[in-house]
Amino acid sequence: MVTIIIPNYNYESFIASAIDSVLNQSYKDWECIIIDNGSTDDSIKQIKNRIVNDSRFKLIELMENLGVSAARNIGLKNAKHNFIQFLDADDTIHPNKLNDQLQVLNKDISITLVFGPYETMDAINKSRSDLIQTFREDNWLKGQRLLNFLLRGNRIVISAPLFRKNQSLYFDEAIAYNEDWLFWINLAVGQTVFFYLQADYATTSILKHDSNSSSNLLKMNVWQLNILSFLIVDSRKKVNFSATYFFIRTQLIQLINSILDRKFYSYLSAMVSFVTRHTIFVLLLEVTLVISFIYLVCLLSSK
Repeated sequence: MVTIIIPNYNYESFIASAIDSVLNQSYKDWECIIIDNGSTDDSIKQIKNRIVNDSRFKLIELMENLGVSAARNIGLKNAKHNFIQFLDADDTIHPNKLNDQLQVLNKDISITLVFGPYETMDAINKSRSDLIQTFREDNWLKGQRLLNFLLRGNRIVISAPLFRKNQSLYFDEAIAYNEDWLFWINLAVGQTVFFYLQADYATTSILKHDSNSSSNLLKMNVWQLNILSFLIVDSRKKVNFSATYFFIRTQLIQLINSILDRKFYSYLSAMVSFVTRHTIFVLLLEVTLVISFIYLVCLLSSK
C-alpha cells in the first residue's frame, strides 16, 4: 500500500485538483494524509468537500504555518505504509502513476525509488510544457553515478518519485529552499538504487505560479550552494569530494549566469541575505586555495 502526503498552505485555488488526481488513481489501495499549515483562506473547506465519506483520507490541521518540511515530516511520522508519494497542493499526478511505479518496486526489492518524466503547467494560461525526460530510456542509478547525478542539481521534482519509506530519514526543517533535493541526496547515500521508468506520459504536472518556491530563482540558487556546503563538511567521505567539485562548478555557473543576465548585484544581495556559516567557511577555504595556488605559480615562475 501507498501513503500519499500533501502539505497545504493557502492553496484554496489548487488543492481540489491535487486531491482529484489522487482520487483518479487506477491503483486504489492508498491512504492520503493532508497536512494543513494553518491556512487562512478557504483551503479547509475545499479539502473537506473533496474527502467527505472517504476513510482513506486523513486531515491534520496545524494551528500555525510550520513550513513545508515540518508538514511533510508530520506526514512521514503518521504514514502507515511502506511506499511514499509526496504531492504538493498545487500539483497533480497522472492516473497511472502509482500503479506503474509500484509494479517496479514490487518486482525488484533492490530498488529504493522510482521516478519518471514530468511537465510544467502555467497557472494563468494553463499551457503545458513538453514532456521533460531526464533520460530517453529506463535507467538504473546507483553508487557514485547516482550521487553525481543528484549533486549536479535538483533534477527530481518532489512528486515525480514513489519510494520505499526510510524509518530514520526526515526533512531538514532548517532548510528554506531545495529541501527536497537534500532529502533525495540523503536517501541516496548507501546501498541505494534509483530507477528511472521511461513513460510516454507526464507522471506529474508541476504548476508554475508566483506563490510557489520555484518562482524565486535567486534564493533557490543560493540555497543550492548552502546545501552543497553542508555536504562538504559532512562526515561521509564519499559525499565530501563530490560535493566540493559540484560546489565550485555550481558557483561558477551561477556567477556567469548572473553576469550574463545582468543580475550580478541581485545575486550578491541574495548571497548576503541567505548564505549560511557553512557556505562562508567553504567560500573562504576556496579563496585561500586559489590565492595559495596563484602564489605557488608566481613563486615557481620567478625561479
